[in-house]
Amino acid sequence: MFKALIGDLIESQAQTLVNTVNCVGIMGKGIALEFKKRYPEMFEDYKARCDAKTVREKYKKVLQANHEAVQKTVDLFSRIQSTDQAEEVTTVLFTANRLKRKAKDSALTEQKVYDAILEWKKHWNTPEKQATIASAIRNLVMLDWMKVEFSESLPVEQAIS
Repeated sequence: MFKALIGDLIESQAQTLVNTVNCVGIMGKGIALEFKKRYPEMFEDYKARCDAKTVREKYKKVLQANHEAVQKTVDLFSRIQSTDQAEEVTTVLFTANRLKRKAKDSALTEQKVYDAILEWKKHWNTPEKQATIASAIRNLVMLDWMKVEFSESLPVEQAIS
């Protein structure tokens, strides 16, 4: 559930406040500037770490260790063109993972993932959405994002040459 609040974020009763930053050492606008003004010691520590290049080096090692996964994720997200498509992709991946955890010994097929999604998201049971989901499943398998068995019965439109 989404809940919008109006007020001062920093004065809120939130347990944790998070300010995302870069590795440059500048907090000059928006929420970052407010954090800088209210927590000058935090800013000085952040700036010193950026100047010493310790922030960049720490994350450089993490990125290098996970280079293949990062590239694969960037590739997938560069293919997603809308929030609807993002929801479809995450639904397919979530459903496949959930089914794999439930039935560890039995083979998971594209059709089982498809059927589980339509059972779960009943409002997606329209011809257009069915085609979209089937296509998303097949594409995620071809891109090696999911390991499931091919299903001849999956209602994917065949490309015409």
